[in-house]
Amino acid sequence: GTPFNNSPTGSSPWVASGSSATVVHGAFVDGIGYRWQAWTLDSSGTPSSVPWVDFGGNGGAADFTKTPNSAPSAPSSLDQLFANGFSIPIGTETPEASVILQGIVTDADGDPLILQVEVRPVGFAFTNGVMGSSAAAGSGGFAQINYSALTNGTAYHWQARVIDSSGAASPWVSFGGNSESAADFIRNANAALNSPGSSDRNLGGSGCG
Repeated sequence: GTPFNNSPTGSSPWVASGSSATVVHGAFVDGIGYRWQAWTLDSSGTPSSVPWVDFGGNGGAADFTKTPNSAPSAPSSLDQLFANGFSIPIGTETPEASVILQGIVTDADGDPLILQVEVRPVGFAFTNGVMGSSAAAGSGGFAQINYSALTNGTAYHWQARVIDSSGAASPWVSFGGNSESAADFIRNANAALNSPGSSDRNLGGSGCG
């Protein structure tokens, strides 16, 4: 509904004649339809012989509409792992100074996603504060955090959420399906490293011997 005023709002890098040129343009408002036109300018400042070409040929109707961003889904398949990639059974001691916390991240919009965790000693309530973040992962992929802020002799519980590239976040999900007064894992430097069992879950068996 806004008429064109023939003022450029974005430009591509310079390209050779006969090449494709691309303009990346953002700052769109959710729910608003947009239309666009383009022209070509050479390095001397001379425009194309047909100054502006309206895209779509659709009589002023929207060429595209910015849909609202949806929040990602809550993380699924949450797990806690030893460094060798095998699962730490719920309530088990680990002699290692860090744990790997992982989950599957999913978003209907297909945005890059980050897994975030909050890890607290048992007896301390969750505050929904972020205490660790993964690298970005694609929707449907695993995201992992190597969490090392552990105190020896302390039992921990943890929760996780997913956040997308626009900052929209999923609900927090508590790991373990157990009481929050029960330990998800216990850091004990003197504990023996448990041998993996047939029920252990791991990420493709990577690094397992």
